[in-house]
Amino acid sequence: MFALILVGSLLASSQVKPSSQAEVRDICSLQNFSQVAFGNCLKAYVGESATRLATAERDAVARIENWDEDVRYRAQARGALATSNAEFLRFRARECGFASALAGGSIGTAREHWQLACVYELNISRAASLDGFVAGLPQRGS
Repeated sequence: MFALILVGSLLASSQVKPSSQAEVRDICSLQNFSQVAFGNCLKAYVGESATRLATAERDAVARIENWDEDVRYRAQARGALATSNAEFLRFRARECGFASALAGGSIGTAREHWQLACVYELNISRAASLDGFVAGLPQRGS
């Protein structure tokens, strides 16, 4: 029992950020014993991941704008990023709809919880991907 409490307190610390659907569900379930609190915890993580994704998208646009490359290639990259962002939102909706369906005949808000955990994971994964794509772009004036 002590080990479970210790693991729960470590996972609940602000230093540990979950990297998957399973981890975010585990963290929220260890912190919350009611379905409402569990859902609120997942929603808070989804909010954090949405902020993280929005920051990554803004940073990607900024890095492309300052990319030391011909203007036509910067414009092409901006357009491709906009298309990719829109496709990601469609993919996330379908993928997390599938995750929600895997809750099967679960009671209460389980379907929403599965969907929220999925949105969290896909948001942080997309943000990391965007960061990786633009990290090495040579910047003008550097």
